[in-house]
Amino acid sequence: TFSPFQKISFVFGRKTADILGVFSRARFLTEQNKKLQEENLSLLAEVTRLASLERENAFLQKELGLKKDSDFDFILADVIGSDIQNYSHLIFINKGANDGVKAGRAAVLAGRILVGLVREVYDKNSKIETIFNFTRRFNVVTEKSRVSGVVVAQSSGVFMDLIDPQKQVVPGERVLTSGAAGVFPKGLLVGEISEVINRDNQILKQARISLPYNIKKIERVLIIVSE
Repeated sequence: TFSPFQKISFVFGRKTADILGVFSRARFLTEQNKKLQEENLSLLAEVTRLASLERENAFLQKELGLKKDSDFDFILADVIGSDIQNYSHLIFINKGANDGVKAGRAAVLAGRILVGLVREVYDKNSKIETIFNFTRRFNVVTEKSRVSGVVVAQSSGVFMDLIDPQKQVVPGERVLTSGAAGVFPKGLLVGEISEVINRDNQILKQARISLPYNIKKIERVLIIVSE
């Protein structure tokens, strides 16, 4: 038989063991929860990485298709910044002289879609002047009717200017770089005619060009490095 003191000690010891067991289980559950949270974060990071790779692979598939039908060689670059709030309309990329980028080269999207011209090159990044630049003009031609003009950017959009009034251009026709003056290679897609503008006080016609992209949503570009 146990004395009253022994009984109290036994009960107290058992209660203490129970309490310690509870704390031990709580600590174990906390550690397991922390481990699960870390695993979830790791899985989320992996899912994000795979989604990014999937988008990049889709872009590269378009690029490879472009290369099969082109005499151009390209450098793939990520857009890392932009300044499109003023008249300069610039975007910045993560490739530079160390990667073979040179000033004066065209920047395009997959599908030979013109974005702009490399203006300044640094060791690891470069600055691209987009076709929205108000001071940049270059020669273009409509794809089917072969009507010539120049592209000019205005606050209200991008236009094909200096069109001969005797020539017929229609909405829906594609506008391509002509290669004249050597600013851009021949045959790059600028956009489509969306509206033909005839003004009584102007001798030459003008047409609004609808671009096939949103300049604010471009994530990657291809820099033409050889023709």
